[in-house]
Amino acid sequence: VLGESMSVESAAAELVVRWEVAGLLRSVLWDIALAENDHELAEQALDTAARLTATVTRRHELGDVALSDVLHAESFYLEAQTKLIEANAALIDAERMYRSITGLERRPPFDGEVISQRQEVMPDHPALAFANAAVGRAEASLAVAEEAATSGTSLLVGTRRERPAFGGEYDDSIGITVNIPFGGSSSRRTDISAASRVAASARAARAAQVRELTTALHEAAHGLSVVRENLATASDRMALVNRHQVMGESAYEKGELDLFDLLKLQTTALDAKRQVTRLLIDEKRETALYNQAIGTLP
Repeated sequence: VLGESMSVESAAAELVVRWEVAGLLRSVLWDIALAENDHELAEQALDTAARLTATVTRRHELGDVALSDVLHAESFYLEAQTKLIEANAALIDAERMYRSITGLERRPPFDGEVISQRQEVMPDHPALAFANAAVGRAEASLAVAEEAATSGTSLLVGTRRERPAFGGEYDDSIGITVNIPFGGSSSRRTDISAASRVAASARAARAAQVRELTTALHEAAHGLSVVRENLATASDRMALVNRHQVMGESAYEKGELDLFDLLKLQTTALDAKRQVTRLLIDEKRETALYNQAIGTLP
């Protein structure tokens, strides 16, 4: 029984390692997705700043705006350029983390996961299966200690047949094995007590693992629900501020809007787009976290 429980624990250990690595990769890959999104938005912001600078410069050459507007537009462009550099550095760091974990230069394609239909942690969850296997092995060790404590001196008599090194005939003999436990009842009680403590510790670790997995599952489910609710509101806001931005750019071209007001509209529009795109990625990330908590391997 002890040998079988150790084999089960070994197989469960291999599966739980795969599950832990899957969780690490899920986290790293979605960190890269967020970094790529920020980098793409930073590029778009830089393009917008470049177009604005060109517009302001042209209007200054025509005598429509003061030089101070050109300077403000150029400052806005340089700020966007700085944010692009920072976004590029963050993306490089995220990709470096992936390479350090996997040793691979290229990433596998990933676009999200189908959420598991399970709603609670099941016994076949890799982490829980490993905890159960650890309990089984500890209880088997306790049973062995208890069996050894109850067995006294034993005498085993049996026949034995061996072929000698030289000669063709077998040698028949009688073998006697005597098993005499030393240390007395005190030593045997110590062995049982130690094995019992190990078993109790394994049960406590299993209970803690169940609580941890259940908490992670509830947090992932709640996080996914919040993201989906926020996504609907953020999408409506983005549509609204985009209309304001288009109207603002047209008004500035006609001299009906101040530069600072236009910059504010562009910044608000960019923030709204960033919020929506991040929420779209967060929805996929939370789905992956839910699957990780439920024990589904990608």
